[in-house]
Amino acid sequence: MFAEAKKATIPVNIEPSTKGNLGKTDLLSLSVGYVIGAGIITLVGQAINMTGASAWLAYLTAIILGFFINIPYLFLTGTARFSGGPYNLIAALTNERLGGIYVTAFIAQCIGLSLYGVSFGVYVQSIWPRANPSVAAILFMTVIYIINLLGVSIMAKAQK
Repeated sequence: MFAEAKKATIPVNIEPSTKGNLGKTDLLSLSVGYVIGAGIITLVGQAINMTGASAWLAYLTAIILGFFINIPYLFLTGTARFSGGPYNLIAALTNERLGGIYVTAFIAQCIGLSLYGVSFGVYVQSIWPRANPSVAAILFMTVIYIINLLGVSIMAKAQK
């Protein structure tokens, strides 16, 4: 049988803190950048290829589904502060095993981040036909990686 999963001992801070937080402008610019980068710029061609003239309907459906998927995070993160992101949120509210399942699924999602690099490489090649899209993709993703290593505040400034 399955062993009883231990309850996670993830600290949850109910008190709001402003030290080291991103401001509303930072969060808005990061969100808009993710949406434009992930959905609008990188997937428009594929959406038109798959849906034809009804690509707008595919985007509308994605917006509605995205709203419903993200609503629980809005309520939970508006109620309590969880250090460490979604893993800690899931582990604190359920158990570490379910948090681990989330991490496993998240790894697959991170592999999908290569879409940013590939799309950037194709974009660079459309501007400069002799450019190698693979080299452009690797350079772009390396720069983004280094920016992320420098900290979230620098990442937010770069996004603006």
